[in-house]
Amino acid sequence: MKYIKIGIALLVLAGIGFFTVKSVDFTSNTTDEIGISKPENQFTKRVQQEINKLDSVSGLKQTGEHYQKVEYLINDFKENKKFDAVPEDNQQWAKSFQKKAYAVYVEKFINQSFAVFRGNEWAYNDLRFIGNKTRLLQKSPFLQRNSSASQSLSKIQRVLGSYNEIASFVTQCRRFSYLSDKLEDKFPLDEVKGKIEKMKQYKGTSGYVRNCNRLTKQLNEVPQLLFNAHIRYLDNKIDKWLDMYSYYMTQRDYSEKLYKPIEREIYQLSRAVYDVSNFDKEYERLKDKWKADNRKAYNHKYE
Repeated sequence: MKYIKIGIALLVLAGIGFFTVKSVDFTSNTTDEIGISKPENQFTKRVQQEINKLDSVSGLKQTGEHYQKVEYLINDFKENKKFDAVPEDNQQWAKSFQKKAYAVYVEKFINQSFAVFRGNEWAYNDLRFIGNKTRLLQKSPFLQRNSSASQSLSKIQRVLGSYNEIASFVTQCRRFSYLSDKLEDKFPLDEVKGKIEKMKQYKGTSGYVRNCNRLTKQLNEVPQLLFNAHIRYLDNKIDKWLDMYSYYMTQRDYSEKLYKPIEREIYQLSRAVYDVSNFDKEYERLKDKWKADNRKAYNHKYE
């Protein structure tokens, strides 16, 4: 009985040793995730070499181009049955390589993208490339749900979303204009105040977007952009109503119905709203321009 127990123990140990050796022996064959053993050939080795090169390729766009080259090779070799003459094994080789190439590339792409975000110069081409590539990588069947890669790609999308939101806001401010010259119309000052308040909120935003020098510079320009729009409105309105005093019965009538309403609009310009370097110069210029019309009105001979 004693010898029988010893014999069984030796068999168990031998079995463990056999499976241990088989699990680490990848010198002559590659075993994929479902356990199919496949002999290598020159085409499988070529693809493996190109996948390995992904680690050494530098540059965001260059790495993406090399990944596309690897994808092309895999698909070309698969279609021409270069991996294996057996269709099922040929297909499995291709799937295994596609999955491996994706895993290597997505990790490098994520690192490269956040390197851009940590820098100060967010090149337009880099941002466009990151956005397009992120969407493609998120559609891949090889991306595991809730994985680290999936979460990182989602974070990249959020960073780009914040950037695009602020960039869109700046564009709106650049295009903002109000040139109505009717006497009863008024400049939308409350809307402007809202935009300036929003600008301050964006400047206080935490996260990667604060690193982008271009975006910070553009946000700082918002008060000046809106101030310029307000000045254009007042200049346009004053020009419309200059020399109109002769259409009034008296100088007092002109003053009450035309001069003072526009004067009040000029006085609405506030440094508290527009903290810009040329505020005083433009404010005084507009006042002098409109006062000159009032002097003409005063000297005019009313009938």
